[in-house]
Amino acid sequence: MLGRAEENELQISAVLFEHAIRAADFSSESLSCLPEAPWKIPTEEYETRKDIRNTCTFTIDPASATDLDDALSIEKVSEKVFRIGVHIADVSRFVLPDTALDREARIRSTNVYTPQHKLPMLPPELSEEACSLVRGEDRLAFSITWDIDDTGNITVRWIGRFVIHSCCKLSYDDMQDIIDGGFEVDVSGKTVPKMHGQFDLKDVDSLRSLHGITKKIREIRLRNGAFWIETPKLVFLLDESGNPNDGFLGVRKESSCLVDELMLLANESVAELPRLFPSCALLRRHIVPMSMKLKEFQEFCRKRGLALDASSYGKL
Repeated sequence: MLGRAEENELQISAVLFEHAIRAADFSSESLSCLPEAPWKIPTEEYETRKDIRNTCTFTIDPASATDLDDALSIEKVSEKVFRIGVHIADVSRFVLPDTALDREARIRSTNVYTPQHKLPMLPPELSEEACSLVRGEDRLAFSITWDIDDTGNITVRWIGRFVIHSCCKLSYDDMQDIIDGGFEVDVSGKTVPKMHGQFDLKDVDSLRSLHGITKKIREIRLRNGAFWIETPKLVFLLDESGNPNDGFLGVRKESSCLVDELMLLANESVAELPRLFPSCALLRRHIVPMSMKLKEFQEFCRKRGLALDASSYGKL
């Protein structure tokens, strides 16, 4: 790579090269594995999956998001019980084992984001179209649902393949307005989320109940010893040349906490599966904190008259 060291694109290219991140276009072999567009769900998928297209389902993402890979749903089961779902786009219909597309996805491993570019793990024809949980379209999902009462207690859990139909694309700001009670359901304008299917904005406005349930779930998780450190997020604004010209501390909103809490609950529920299928289940988790670093920090605190019990996350 040749160029001036201060050139942003050159520095980004160097970082990608250093970490063996593939920035090239998808090969013709991998693209040949894609379905013809526009893709529609085959009849057999409706027959073998749980169909919840009549359940209020929606996405919550940054306003600019184009690859909507997860969705949430809520359905009132009884006076004090709601059925809440987390739905992840099911790519298994398209990425078949040991195909060129599968091998390409293995090499890429994950989406990589730079300040000005996105390097996707899967071609946009999948991630932004056939596998994107866009509003107004039937989509395949691998999902988990829970029946949860108003105290946060889970009574029923179900995991499997679904057919879903998102009725609305919400931004984090939209969801925050709903939580704050300031969401005007009768206004007309470009800023109001568009609805699809049998639902209207009043159904979306009722999602405040989902916020209340996730707050209860969080309280239970923290009470059971979950460890949480709130770290500041520094956001940079870039000029047309890609150079930072301003910055600010990002504010963590309750709408973001709502999504995070349900994703954590999904991960916790799915992580129990290896106990049932130890020979064929994969578990990815964060590494255990380094004991030496923790001991050094305990000693640092002790010298300053602070007692730090690090015997468990709950104690911390």
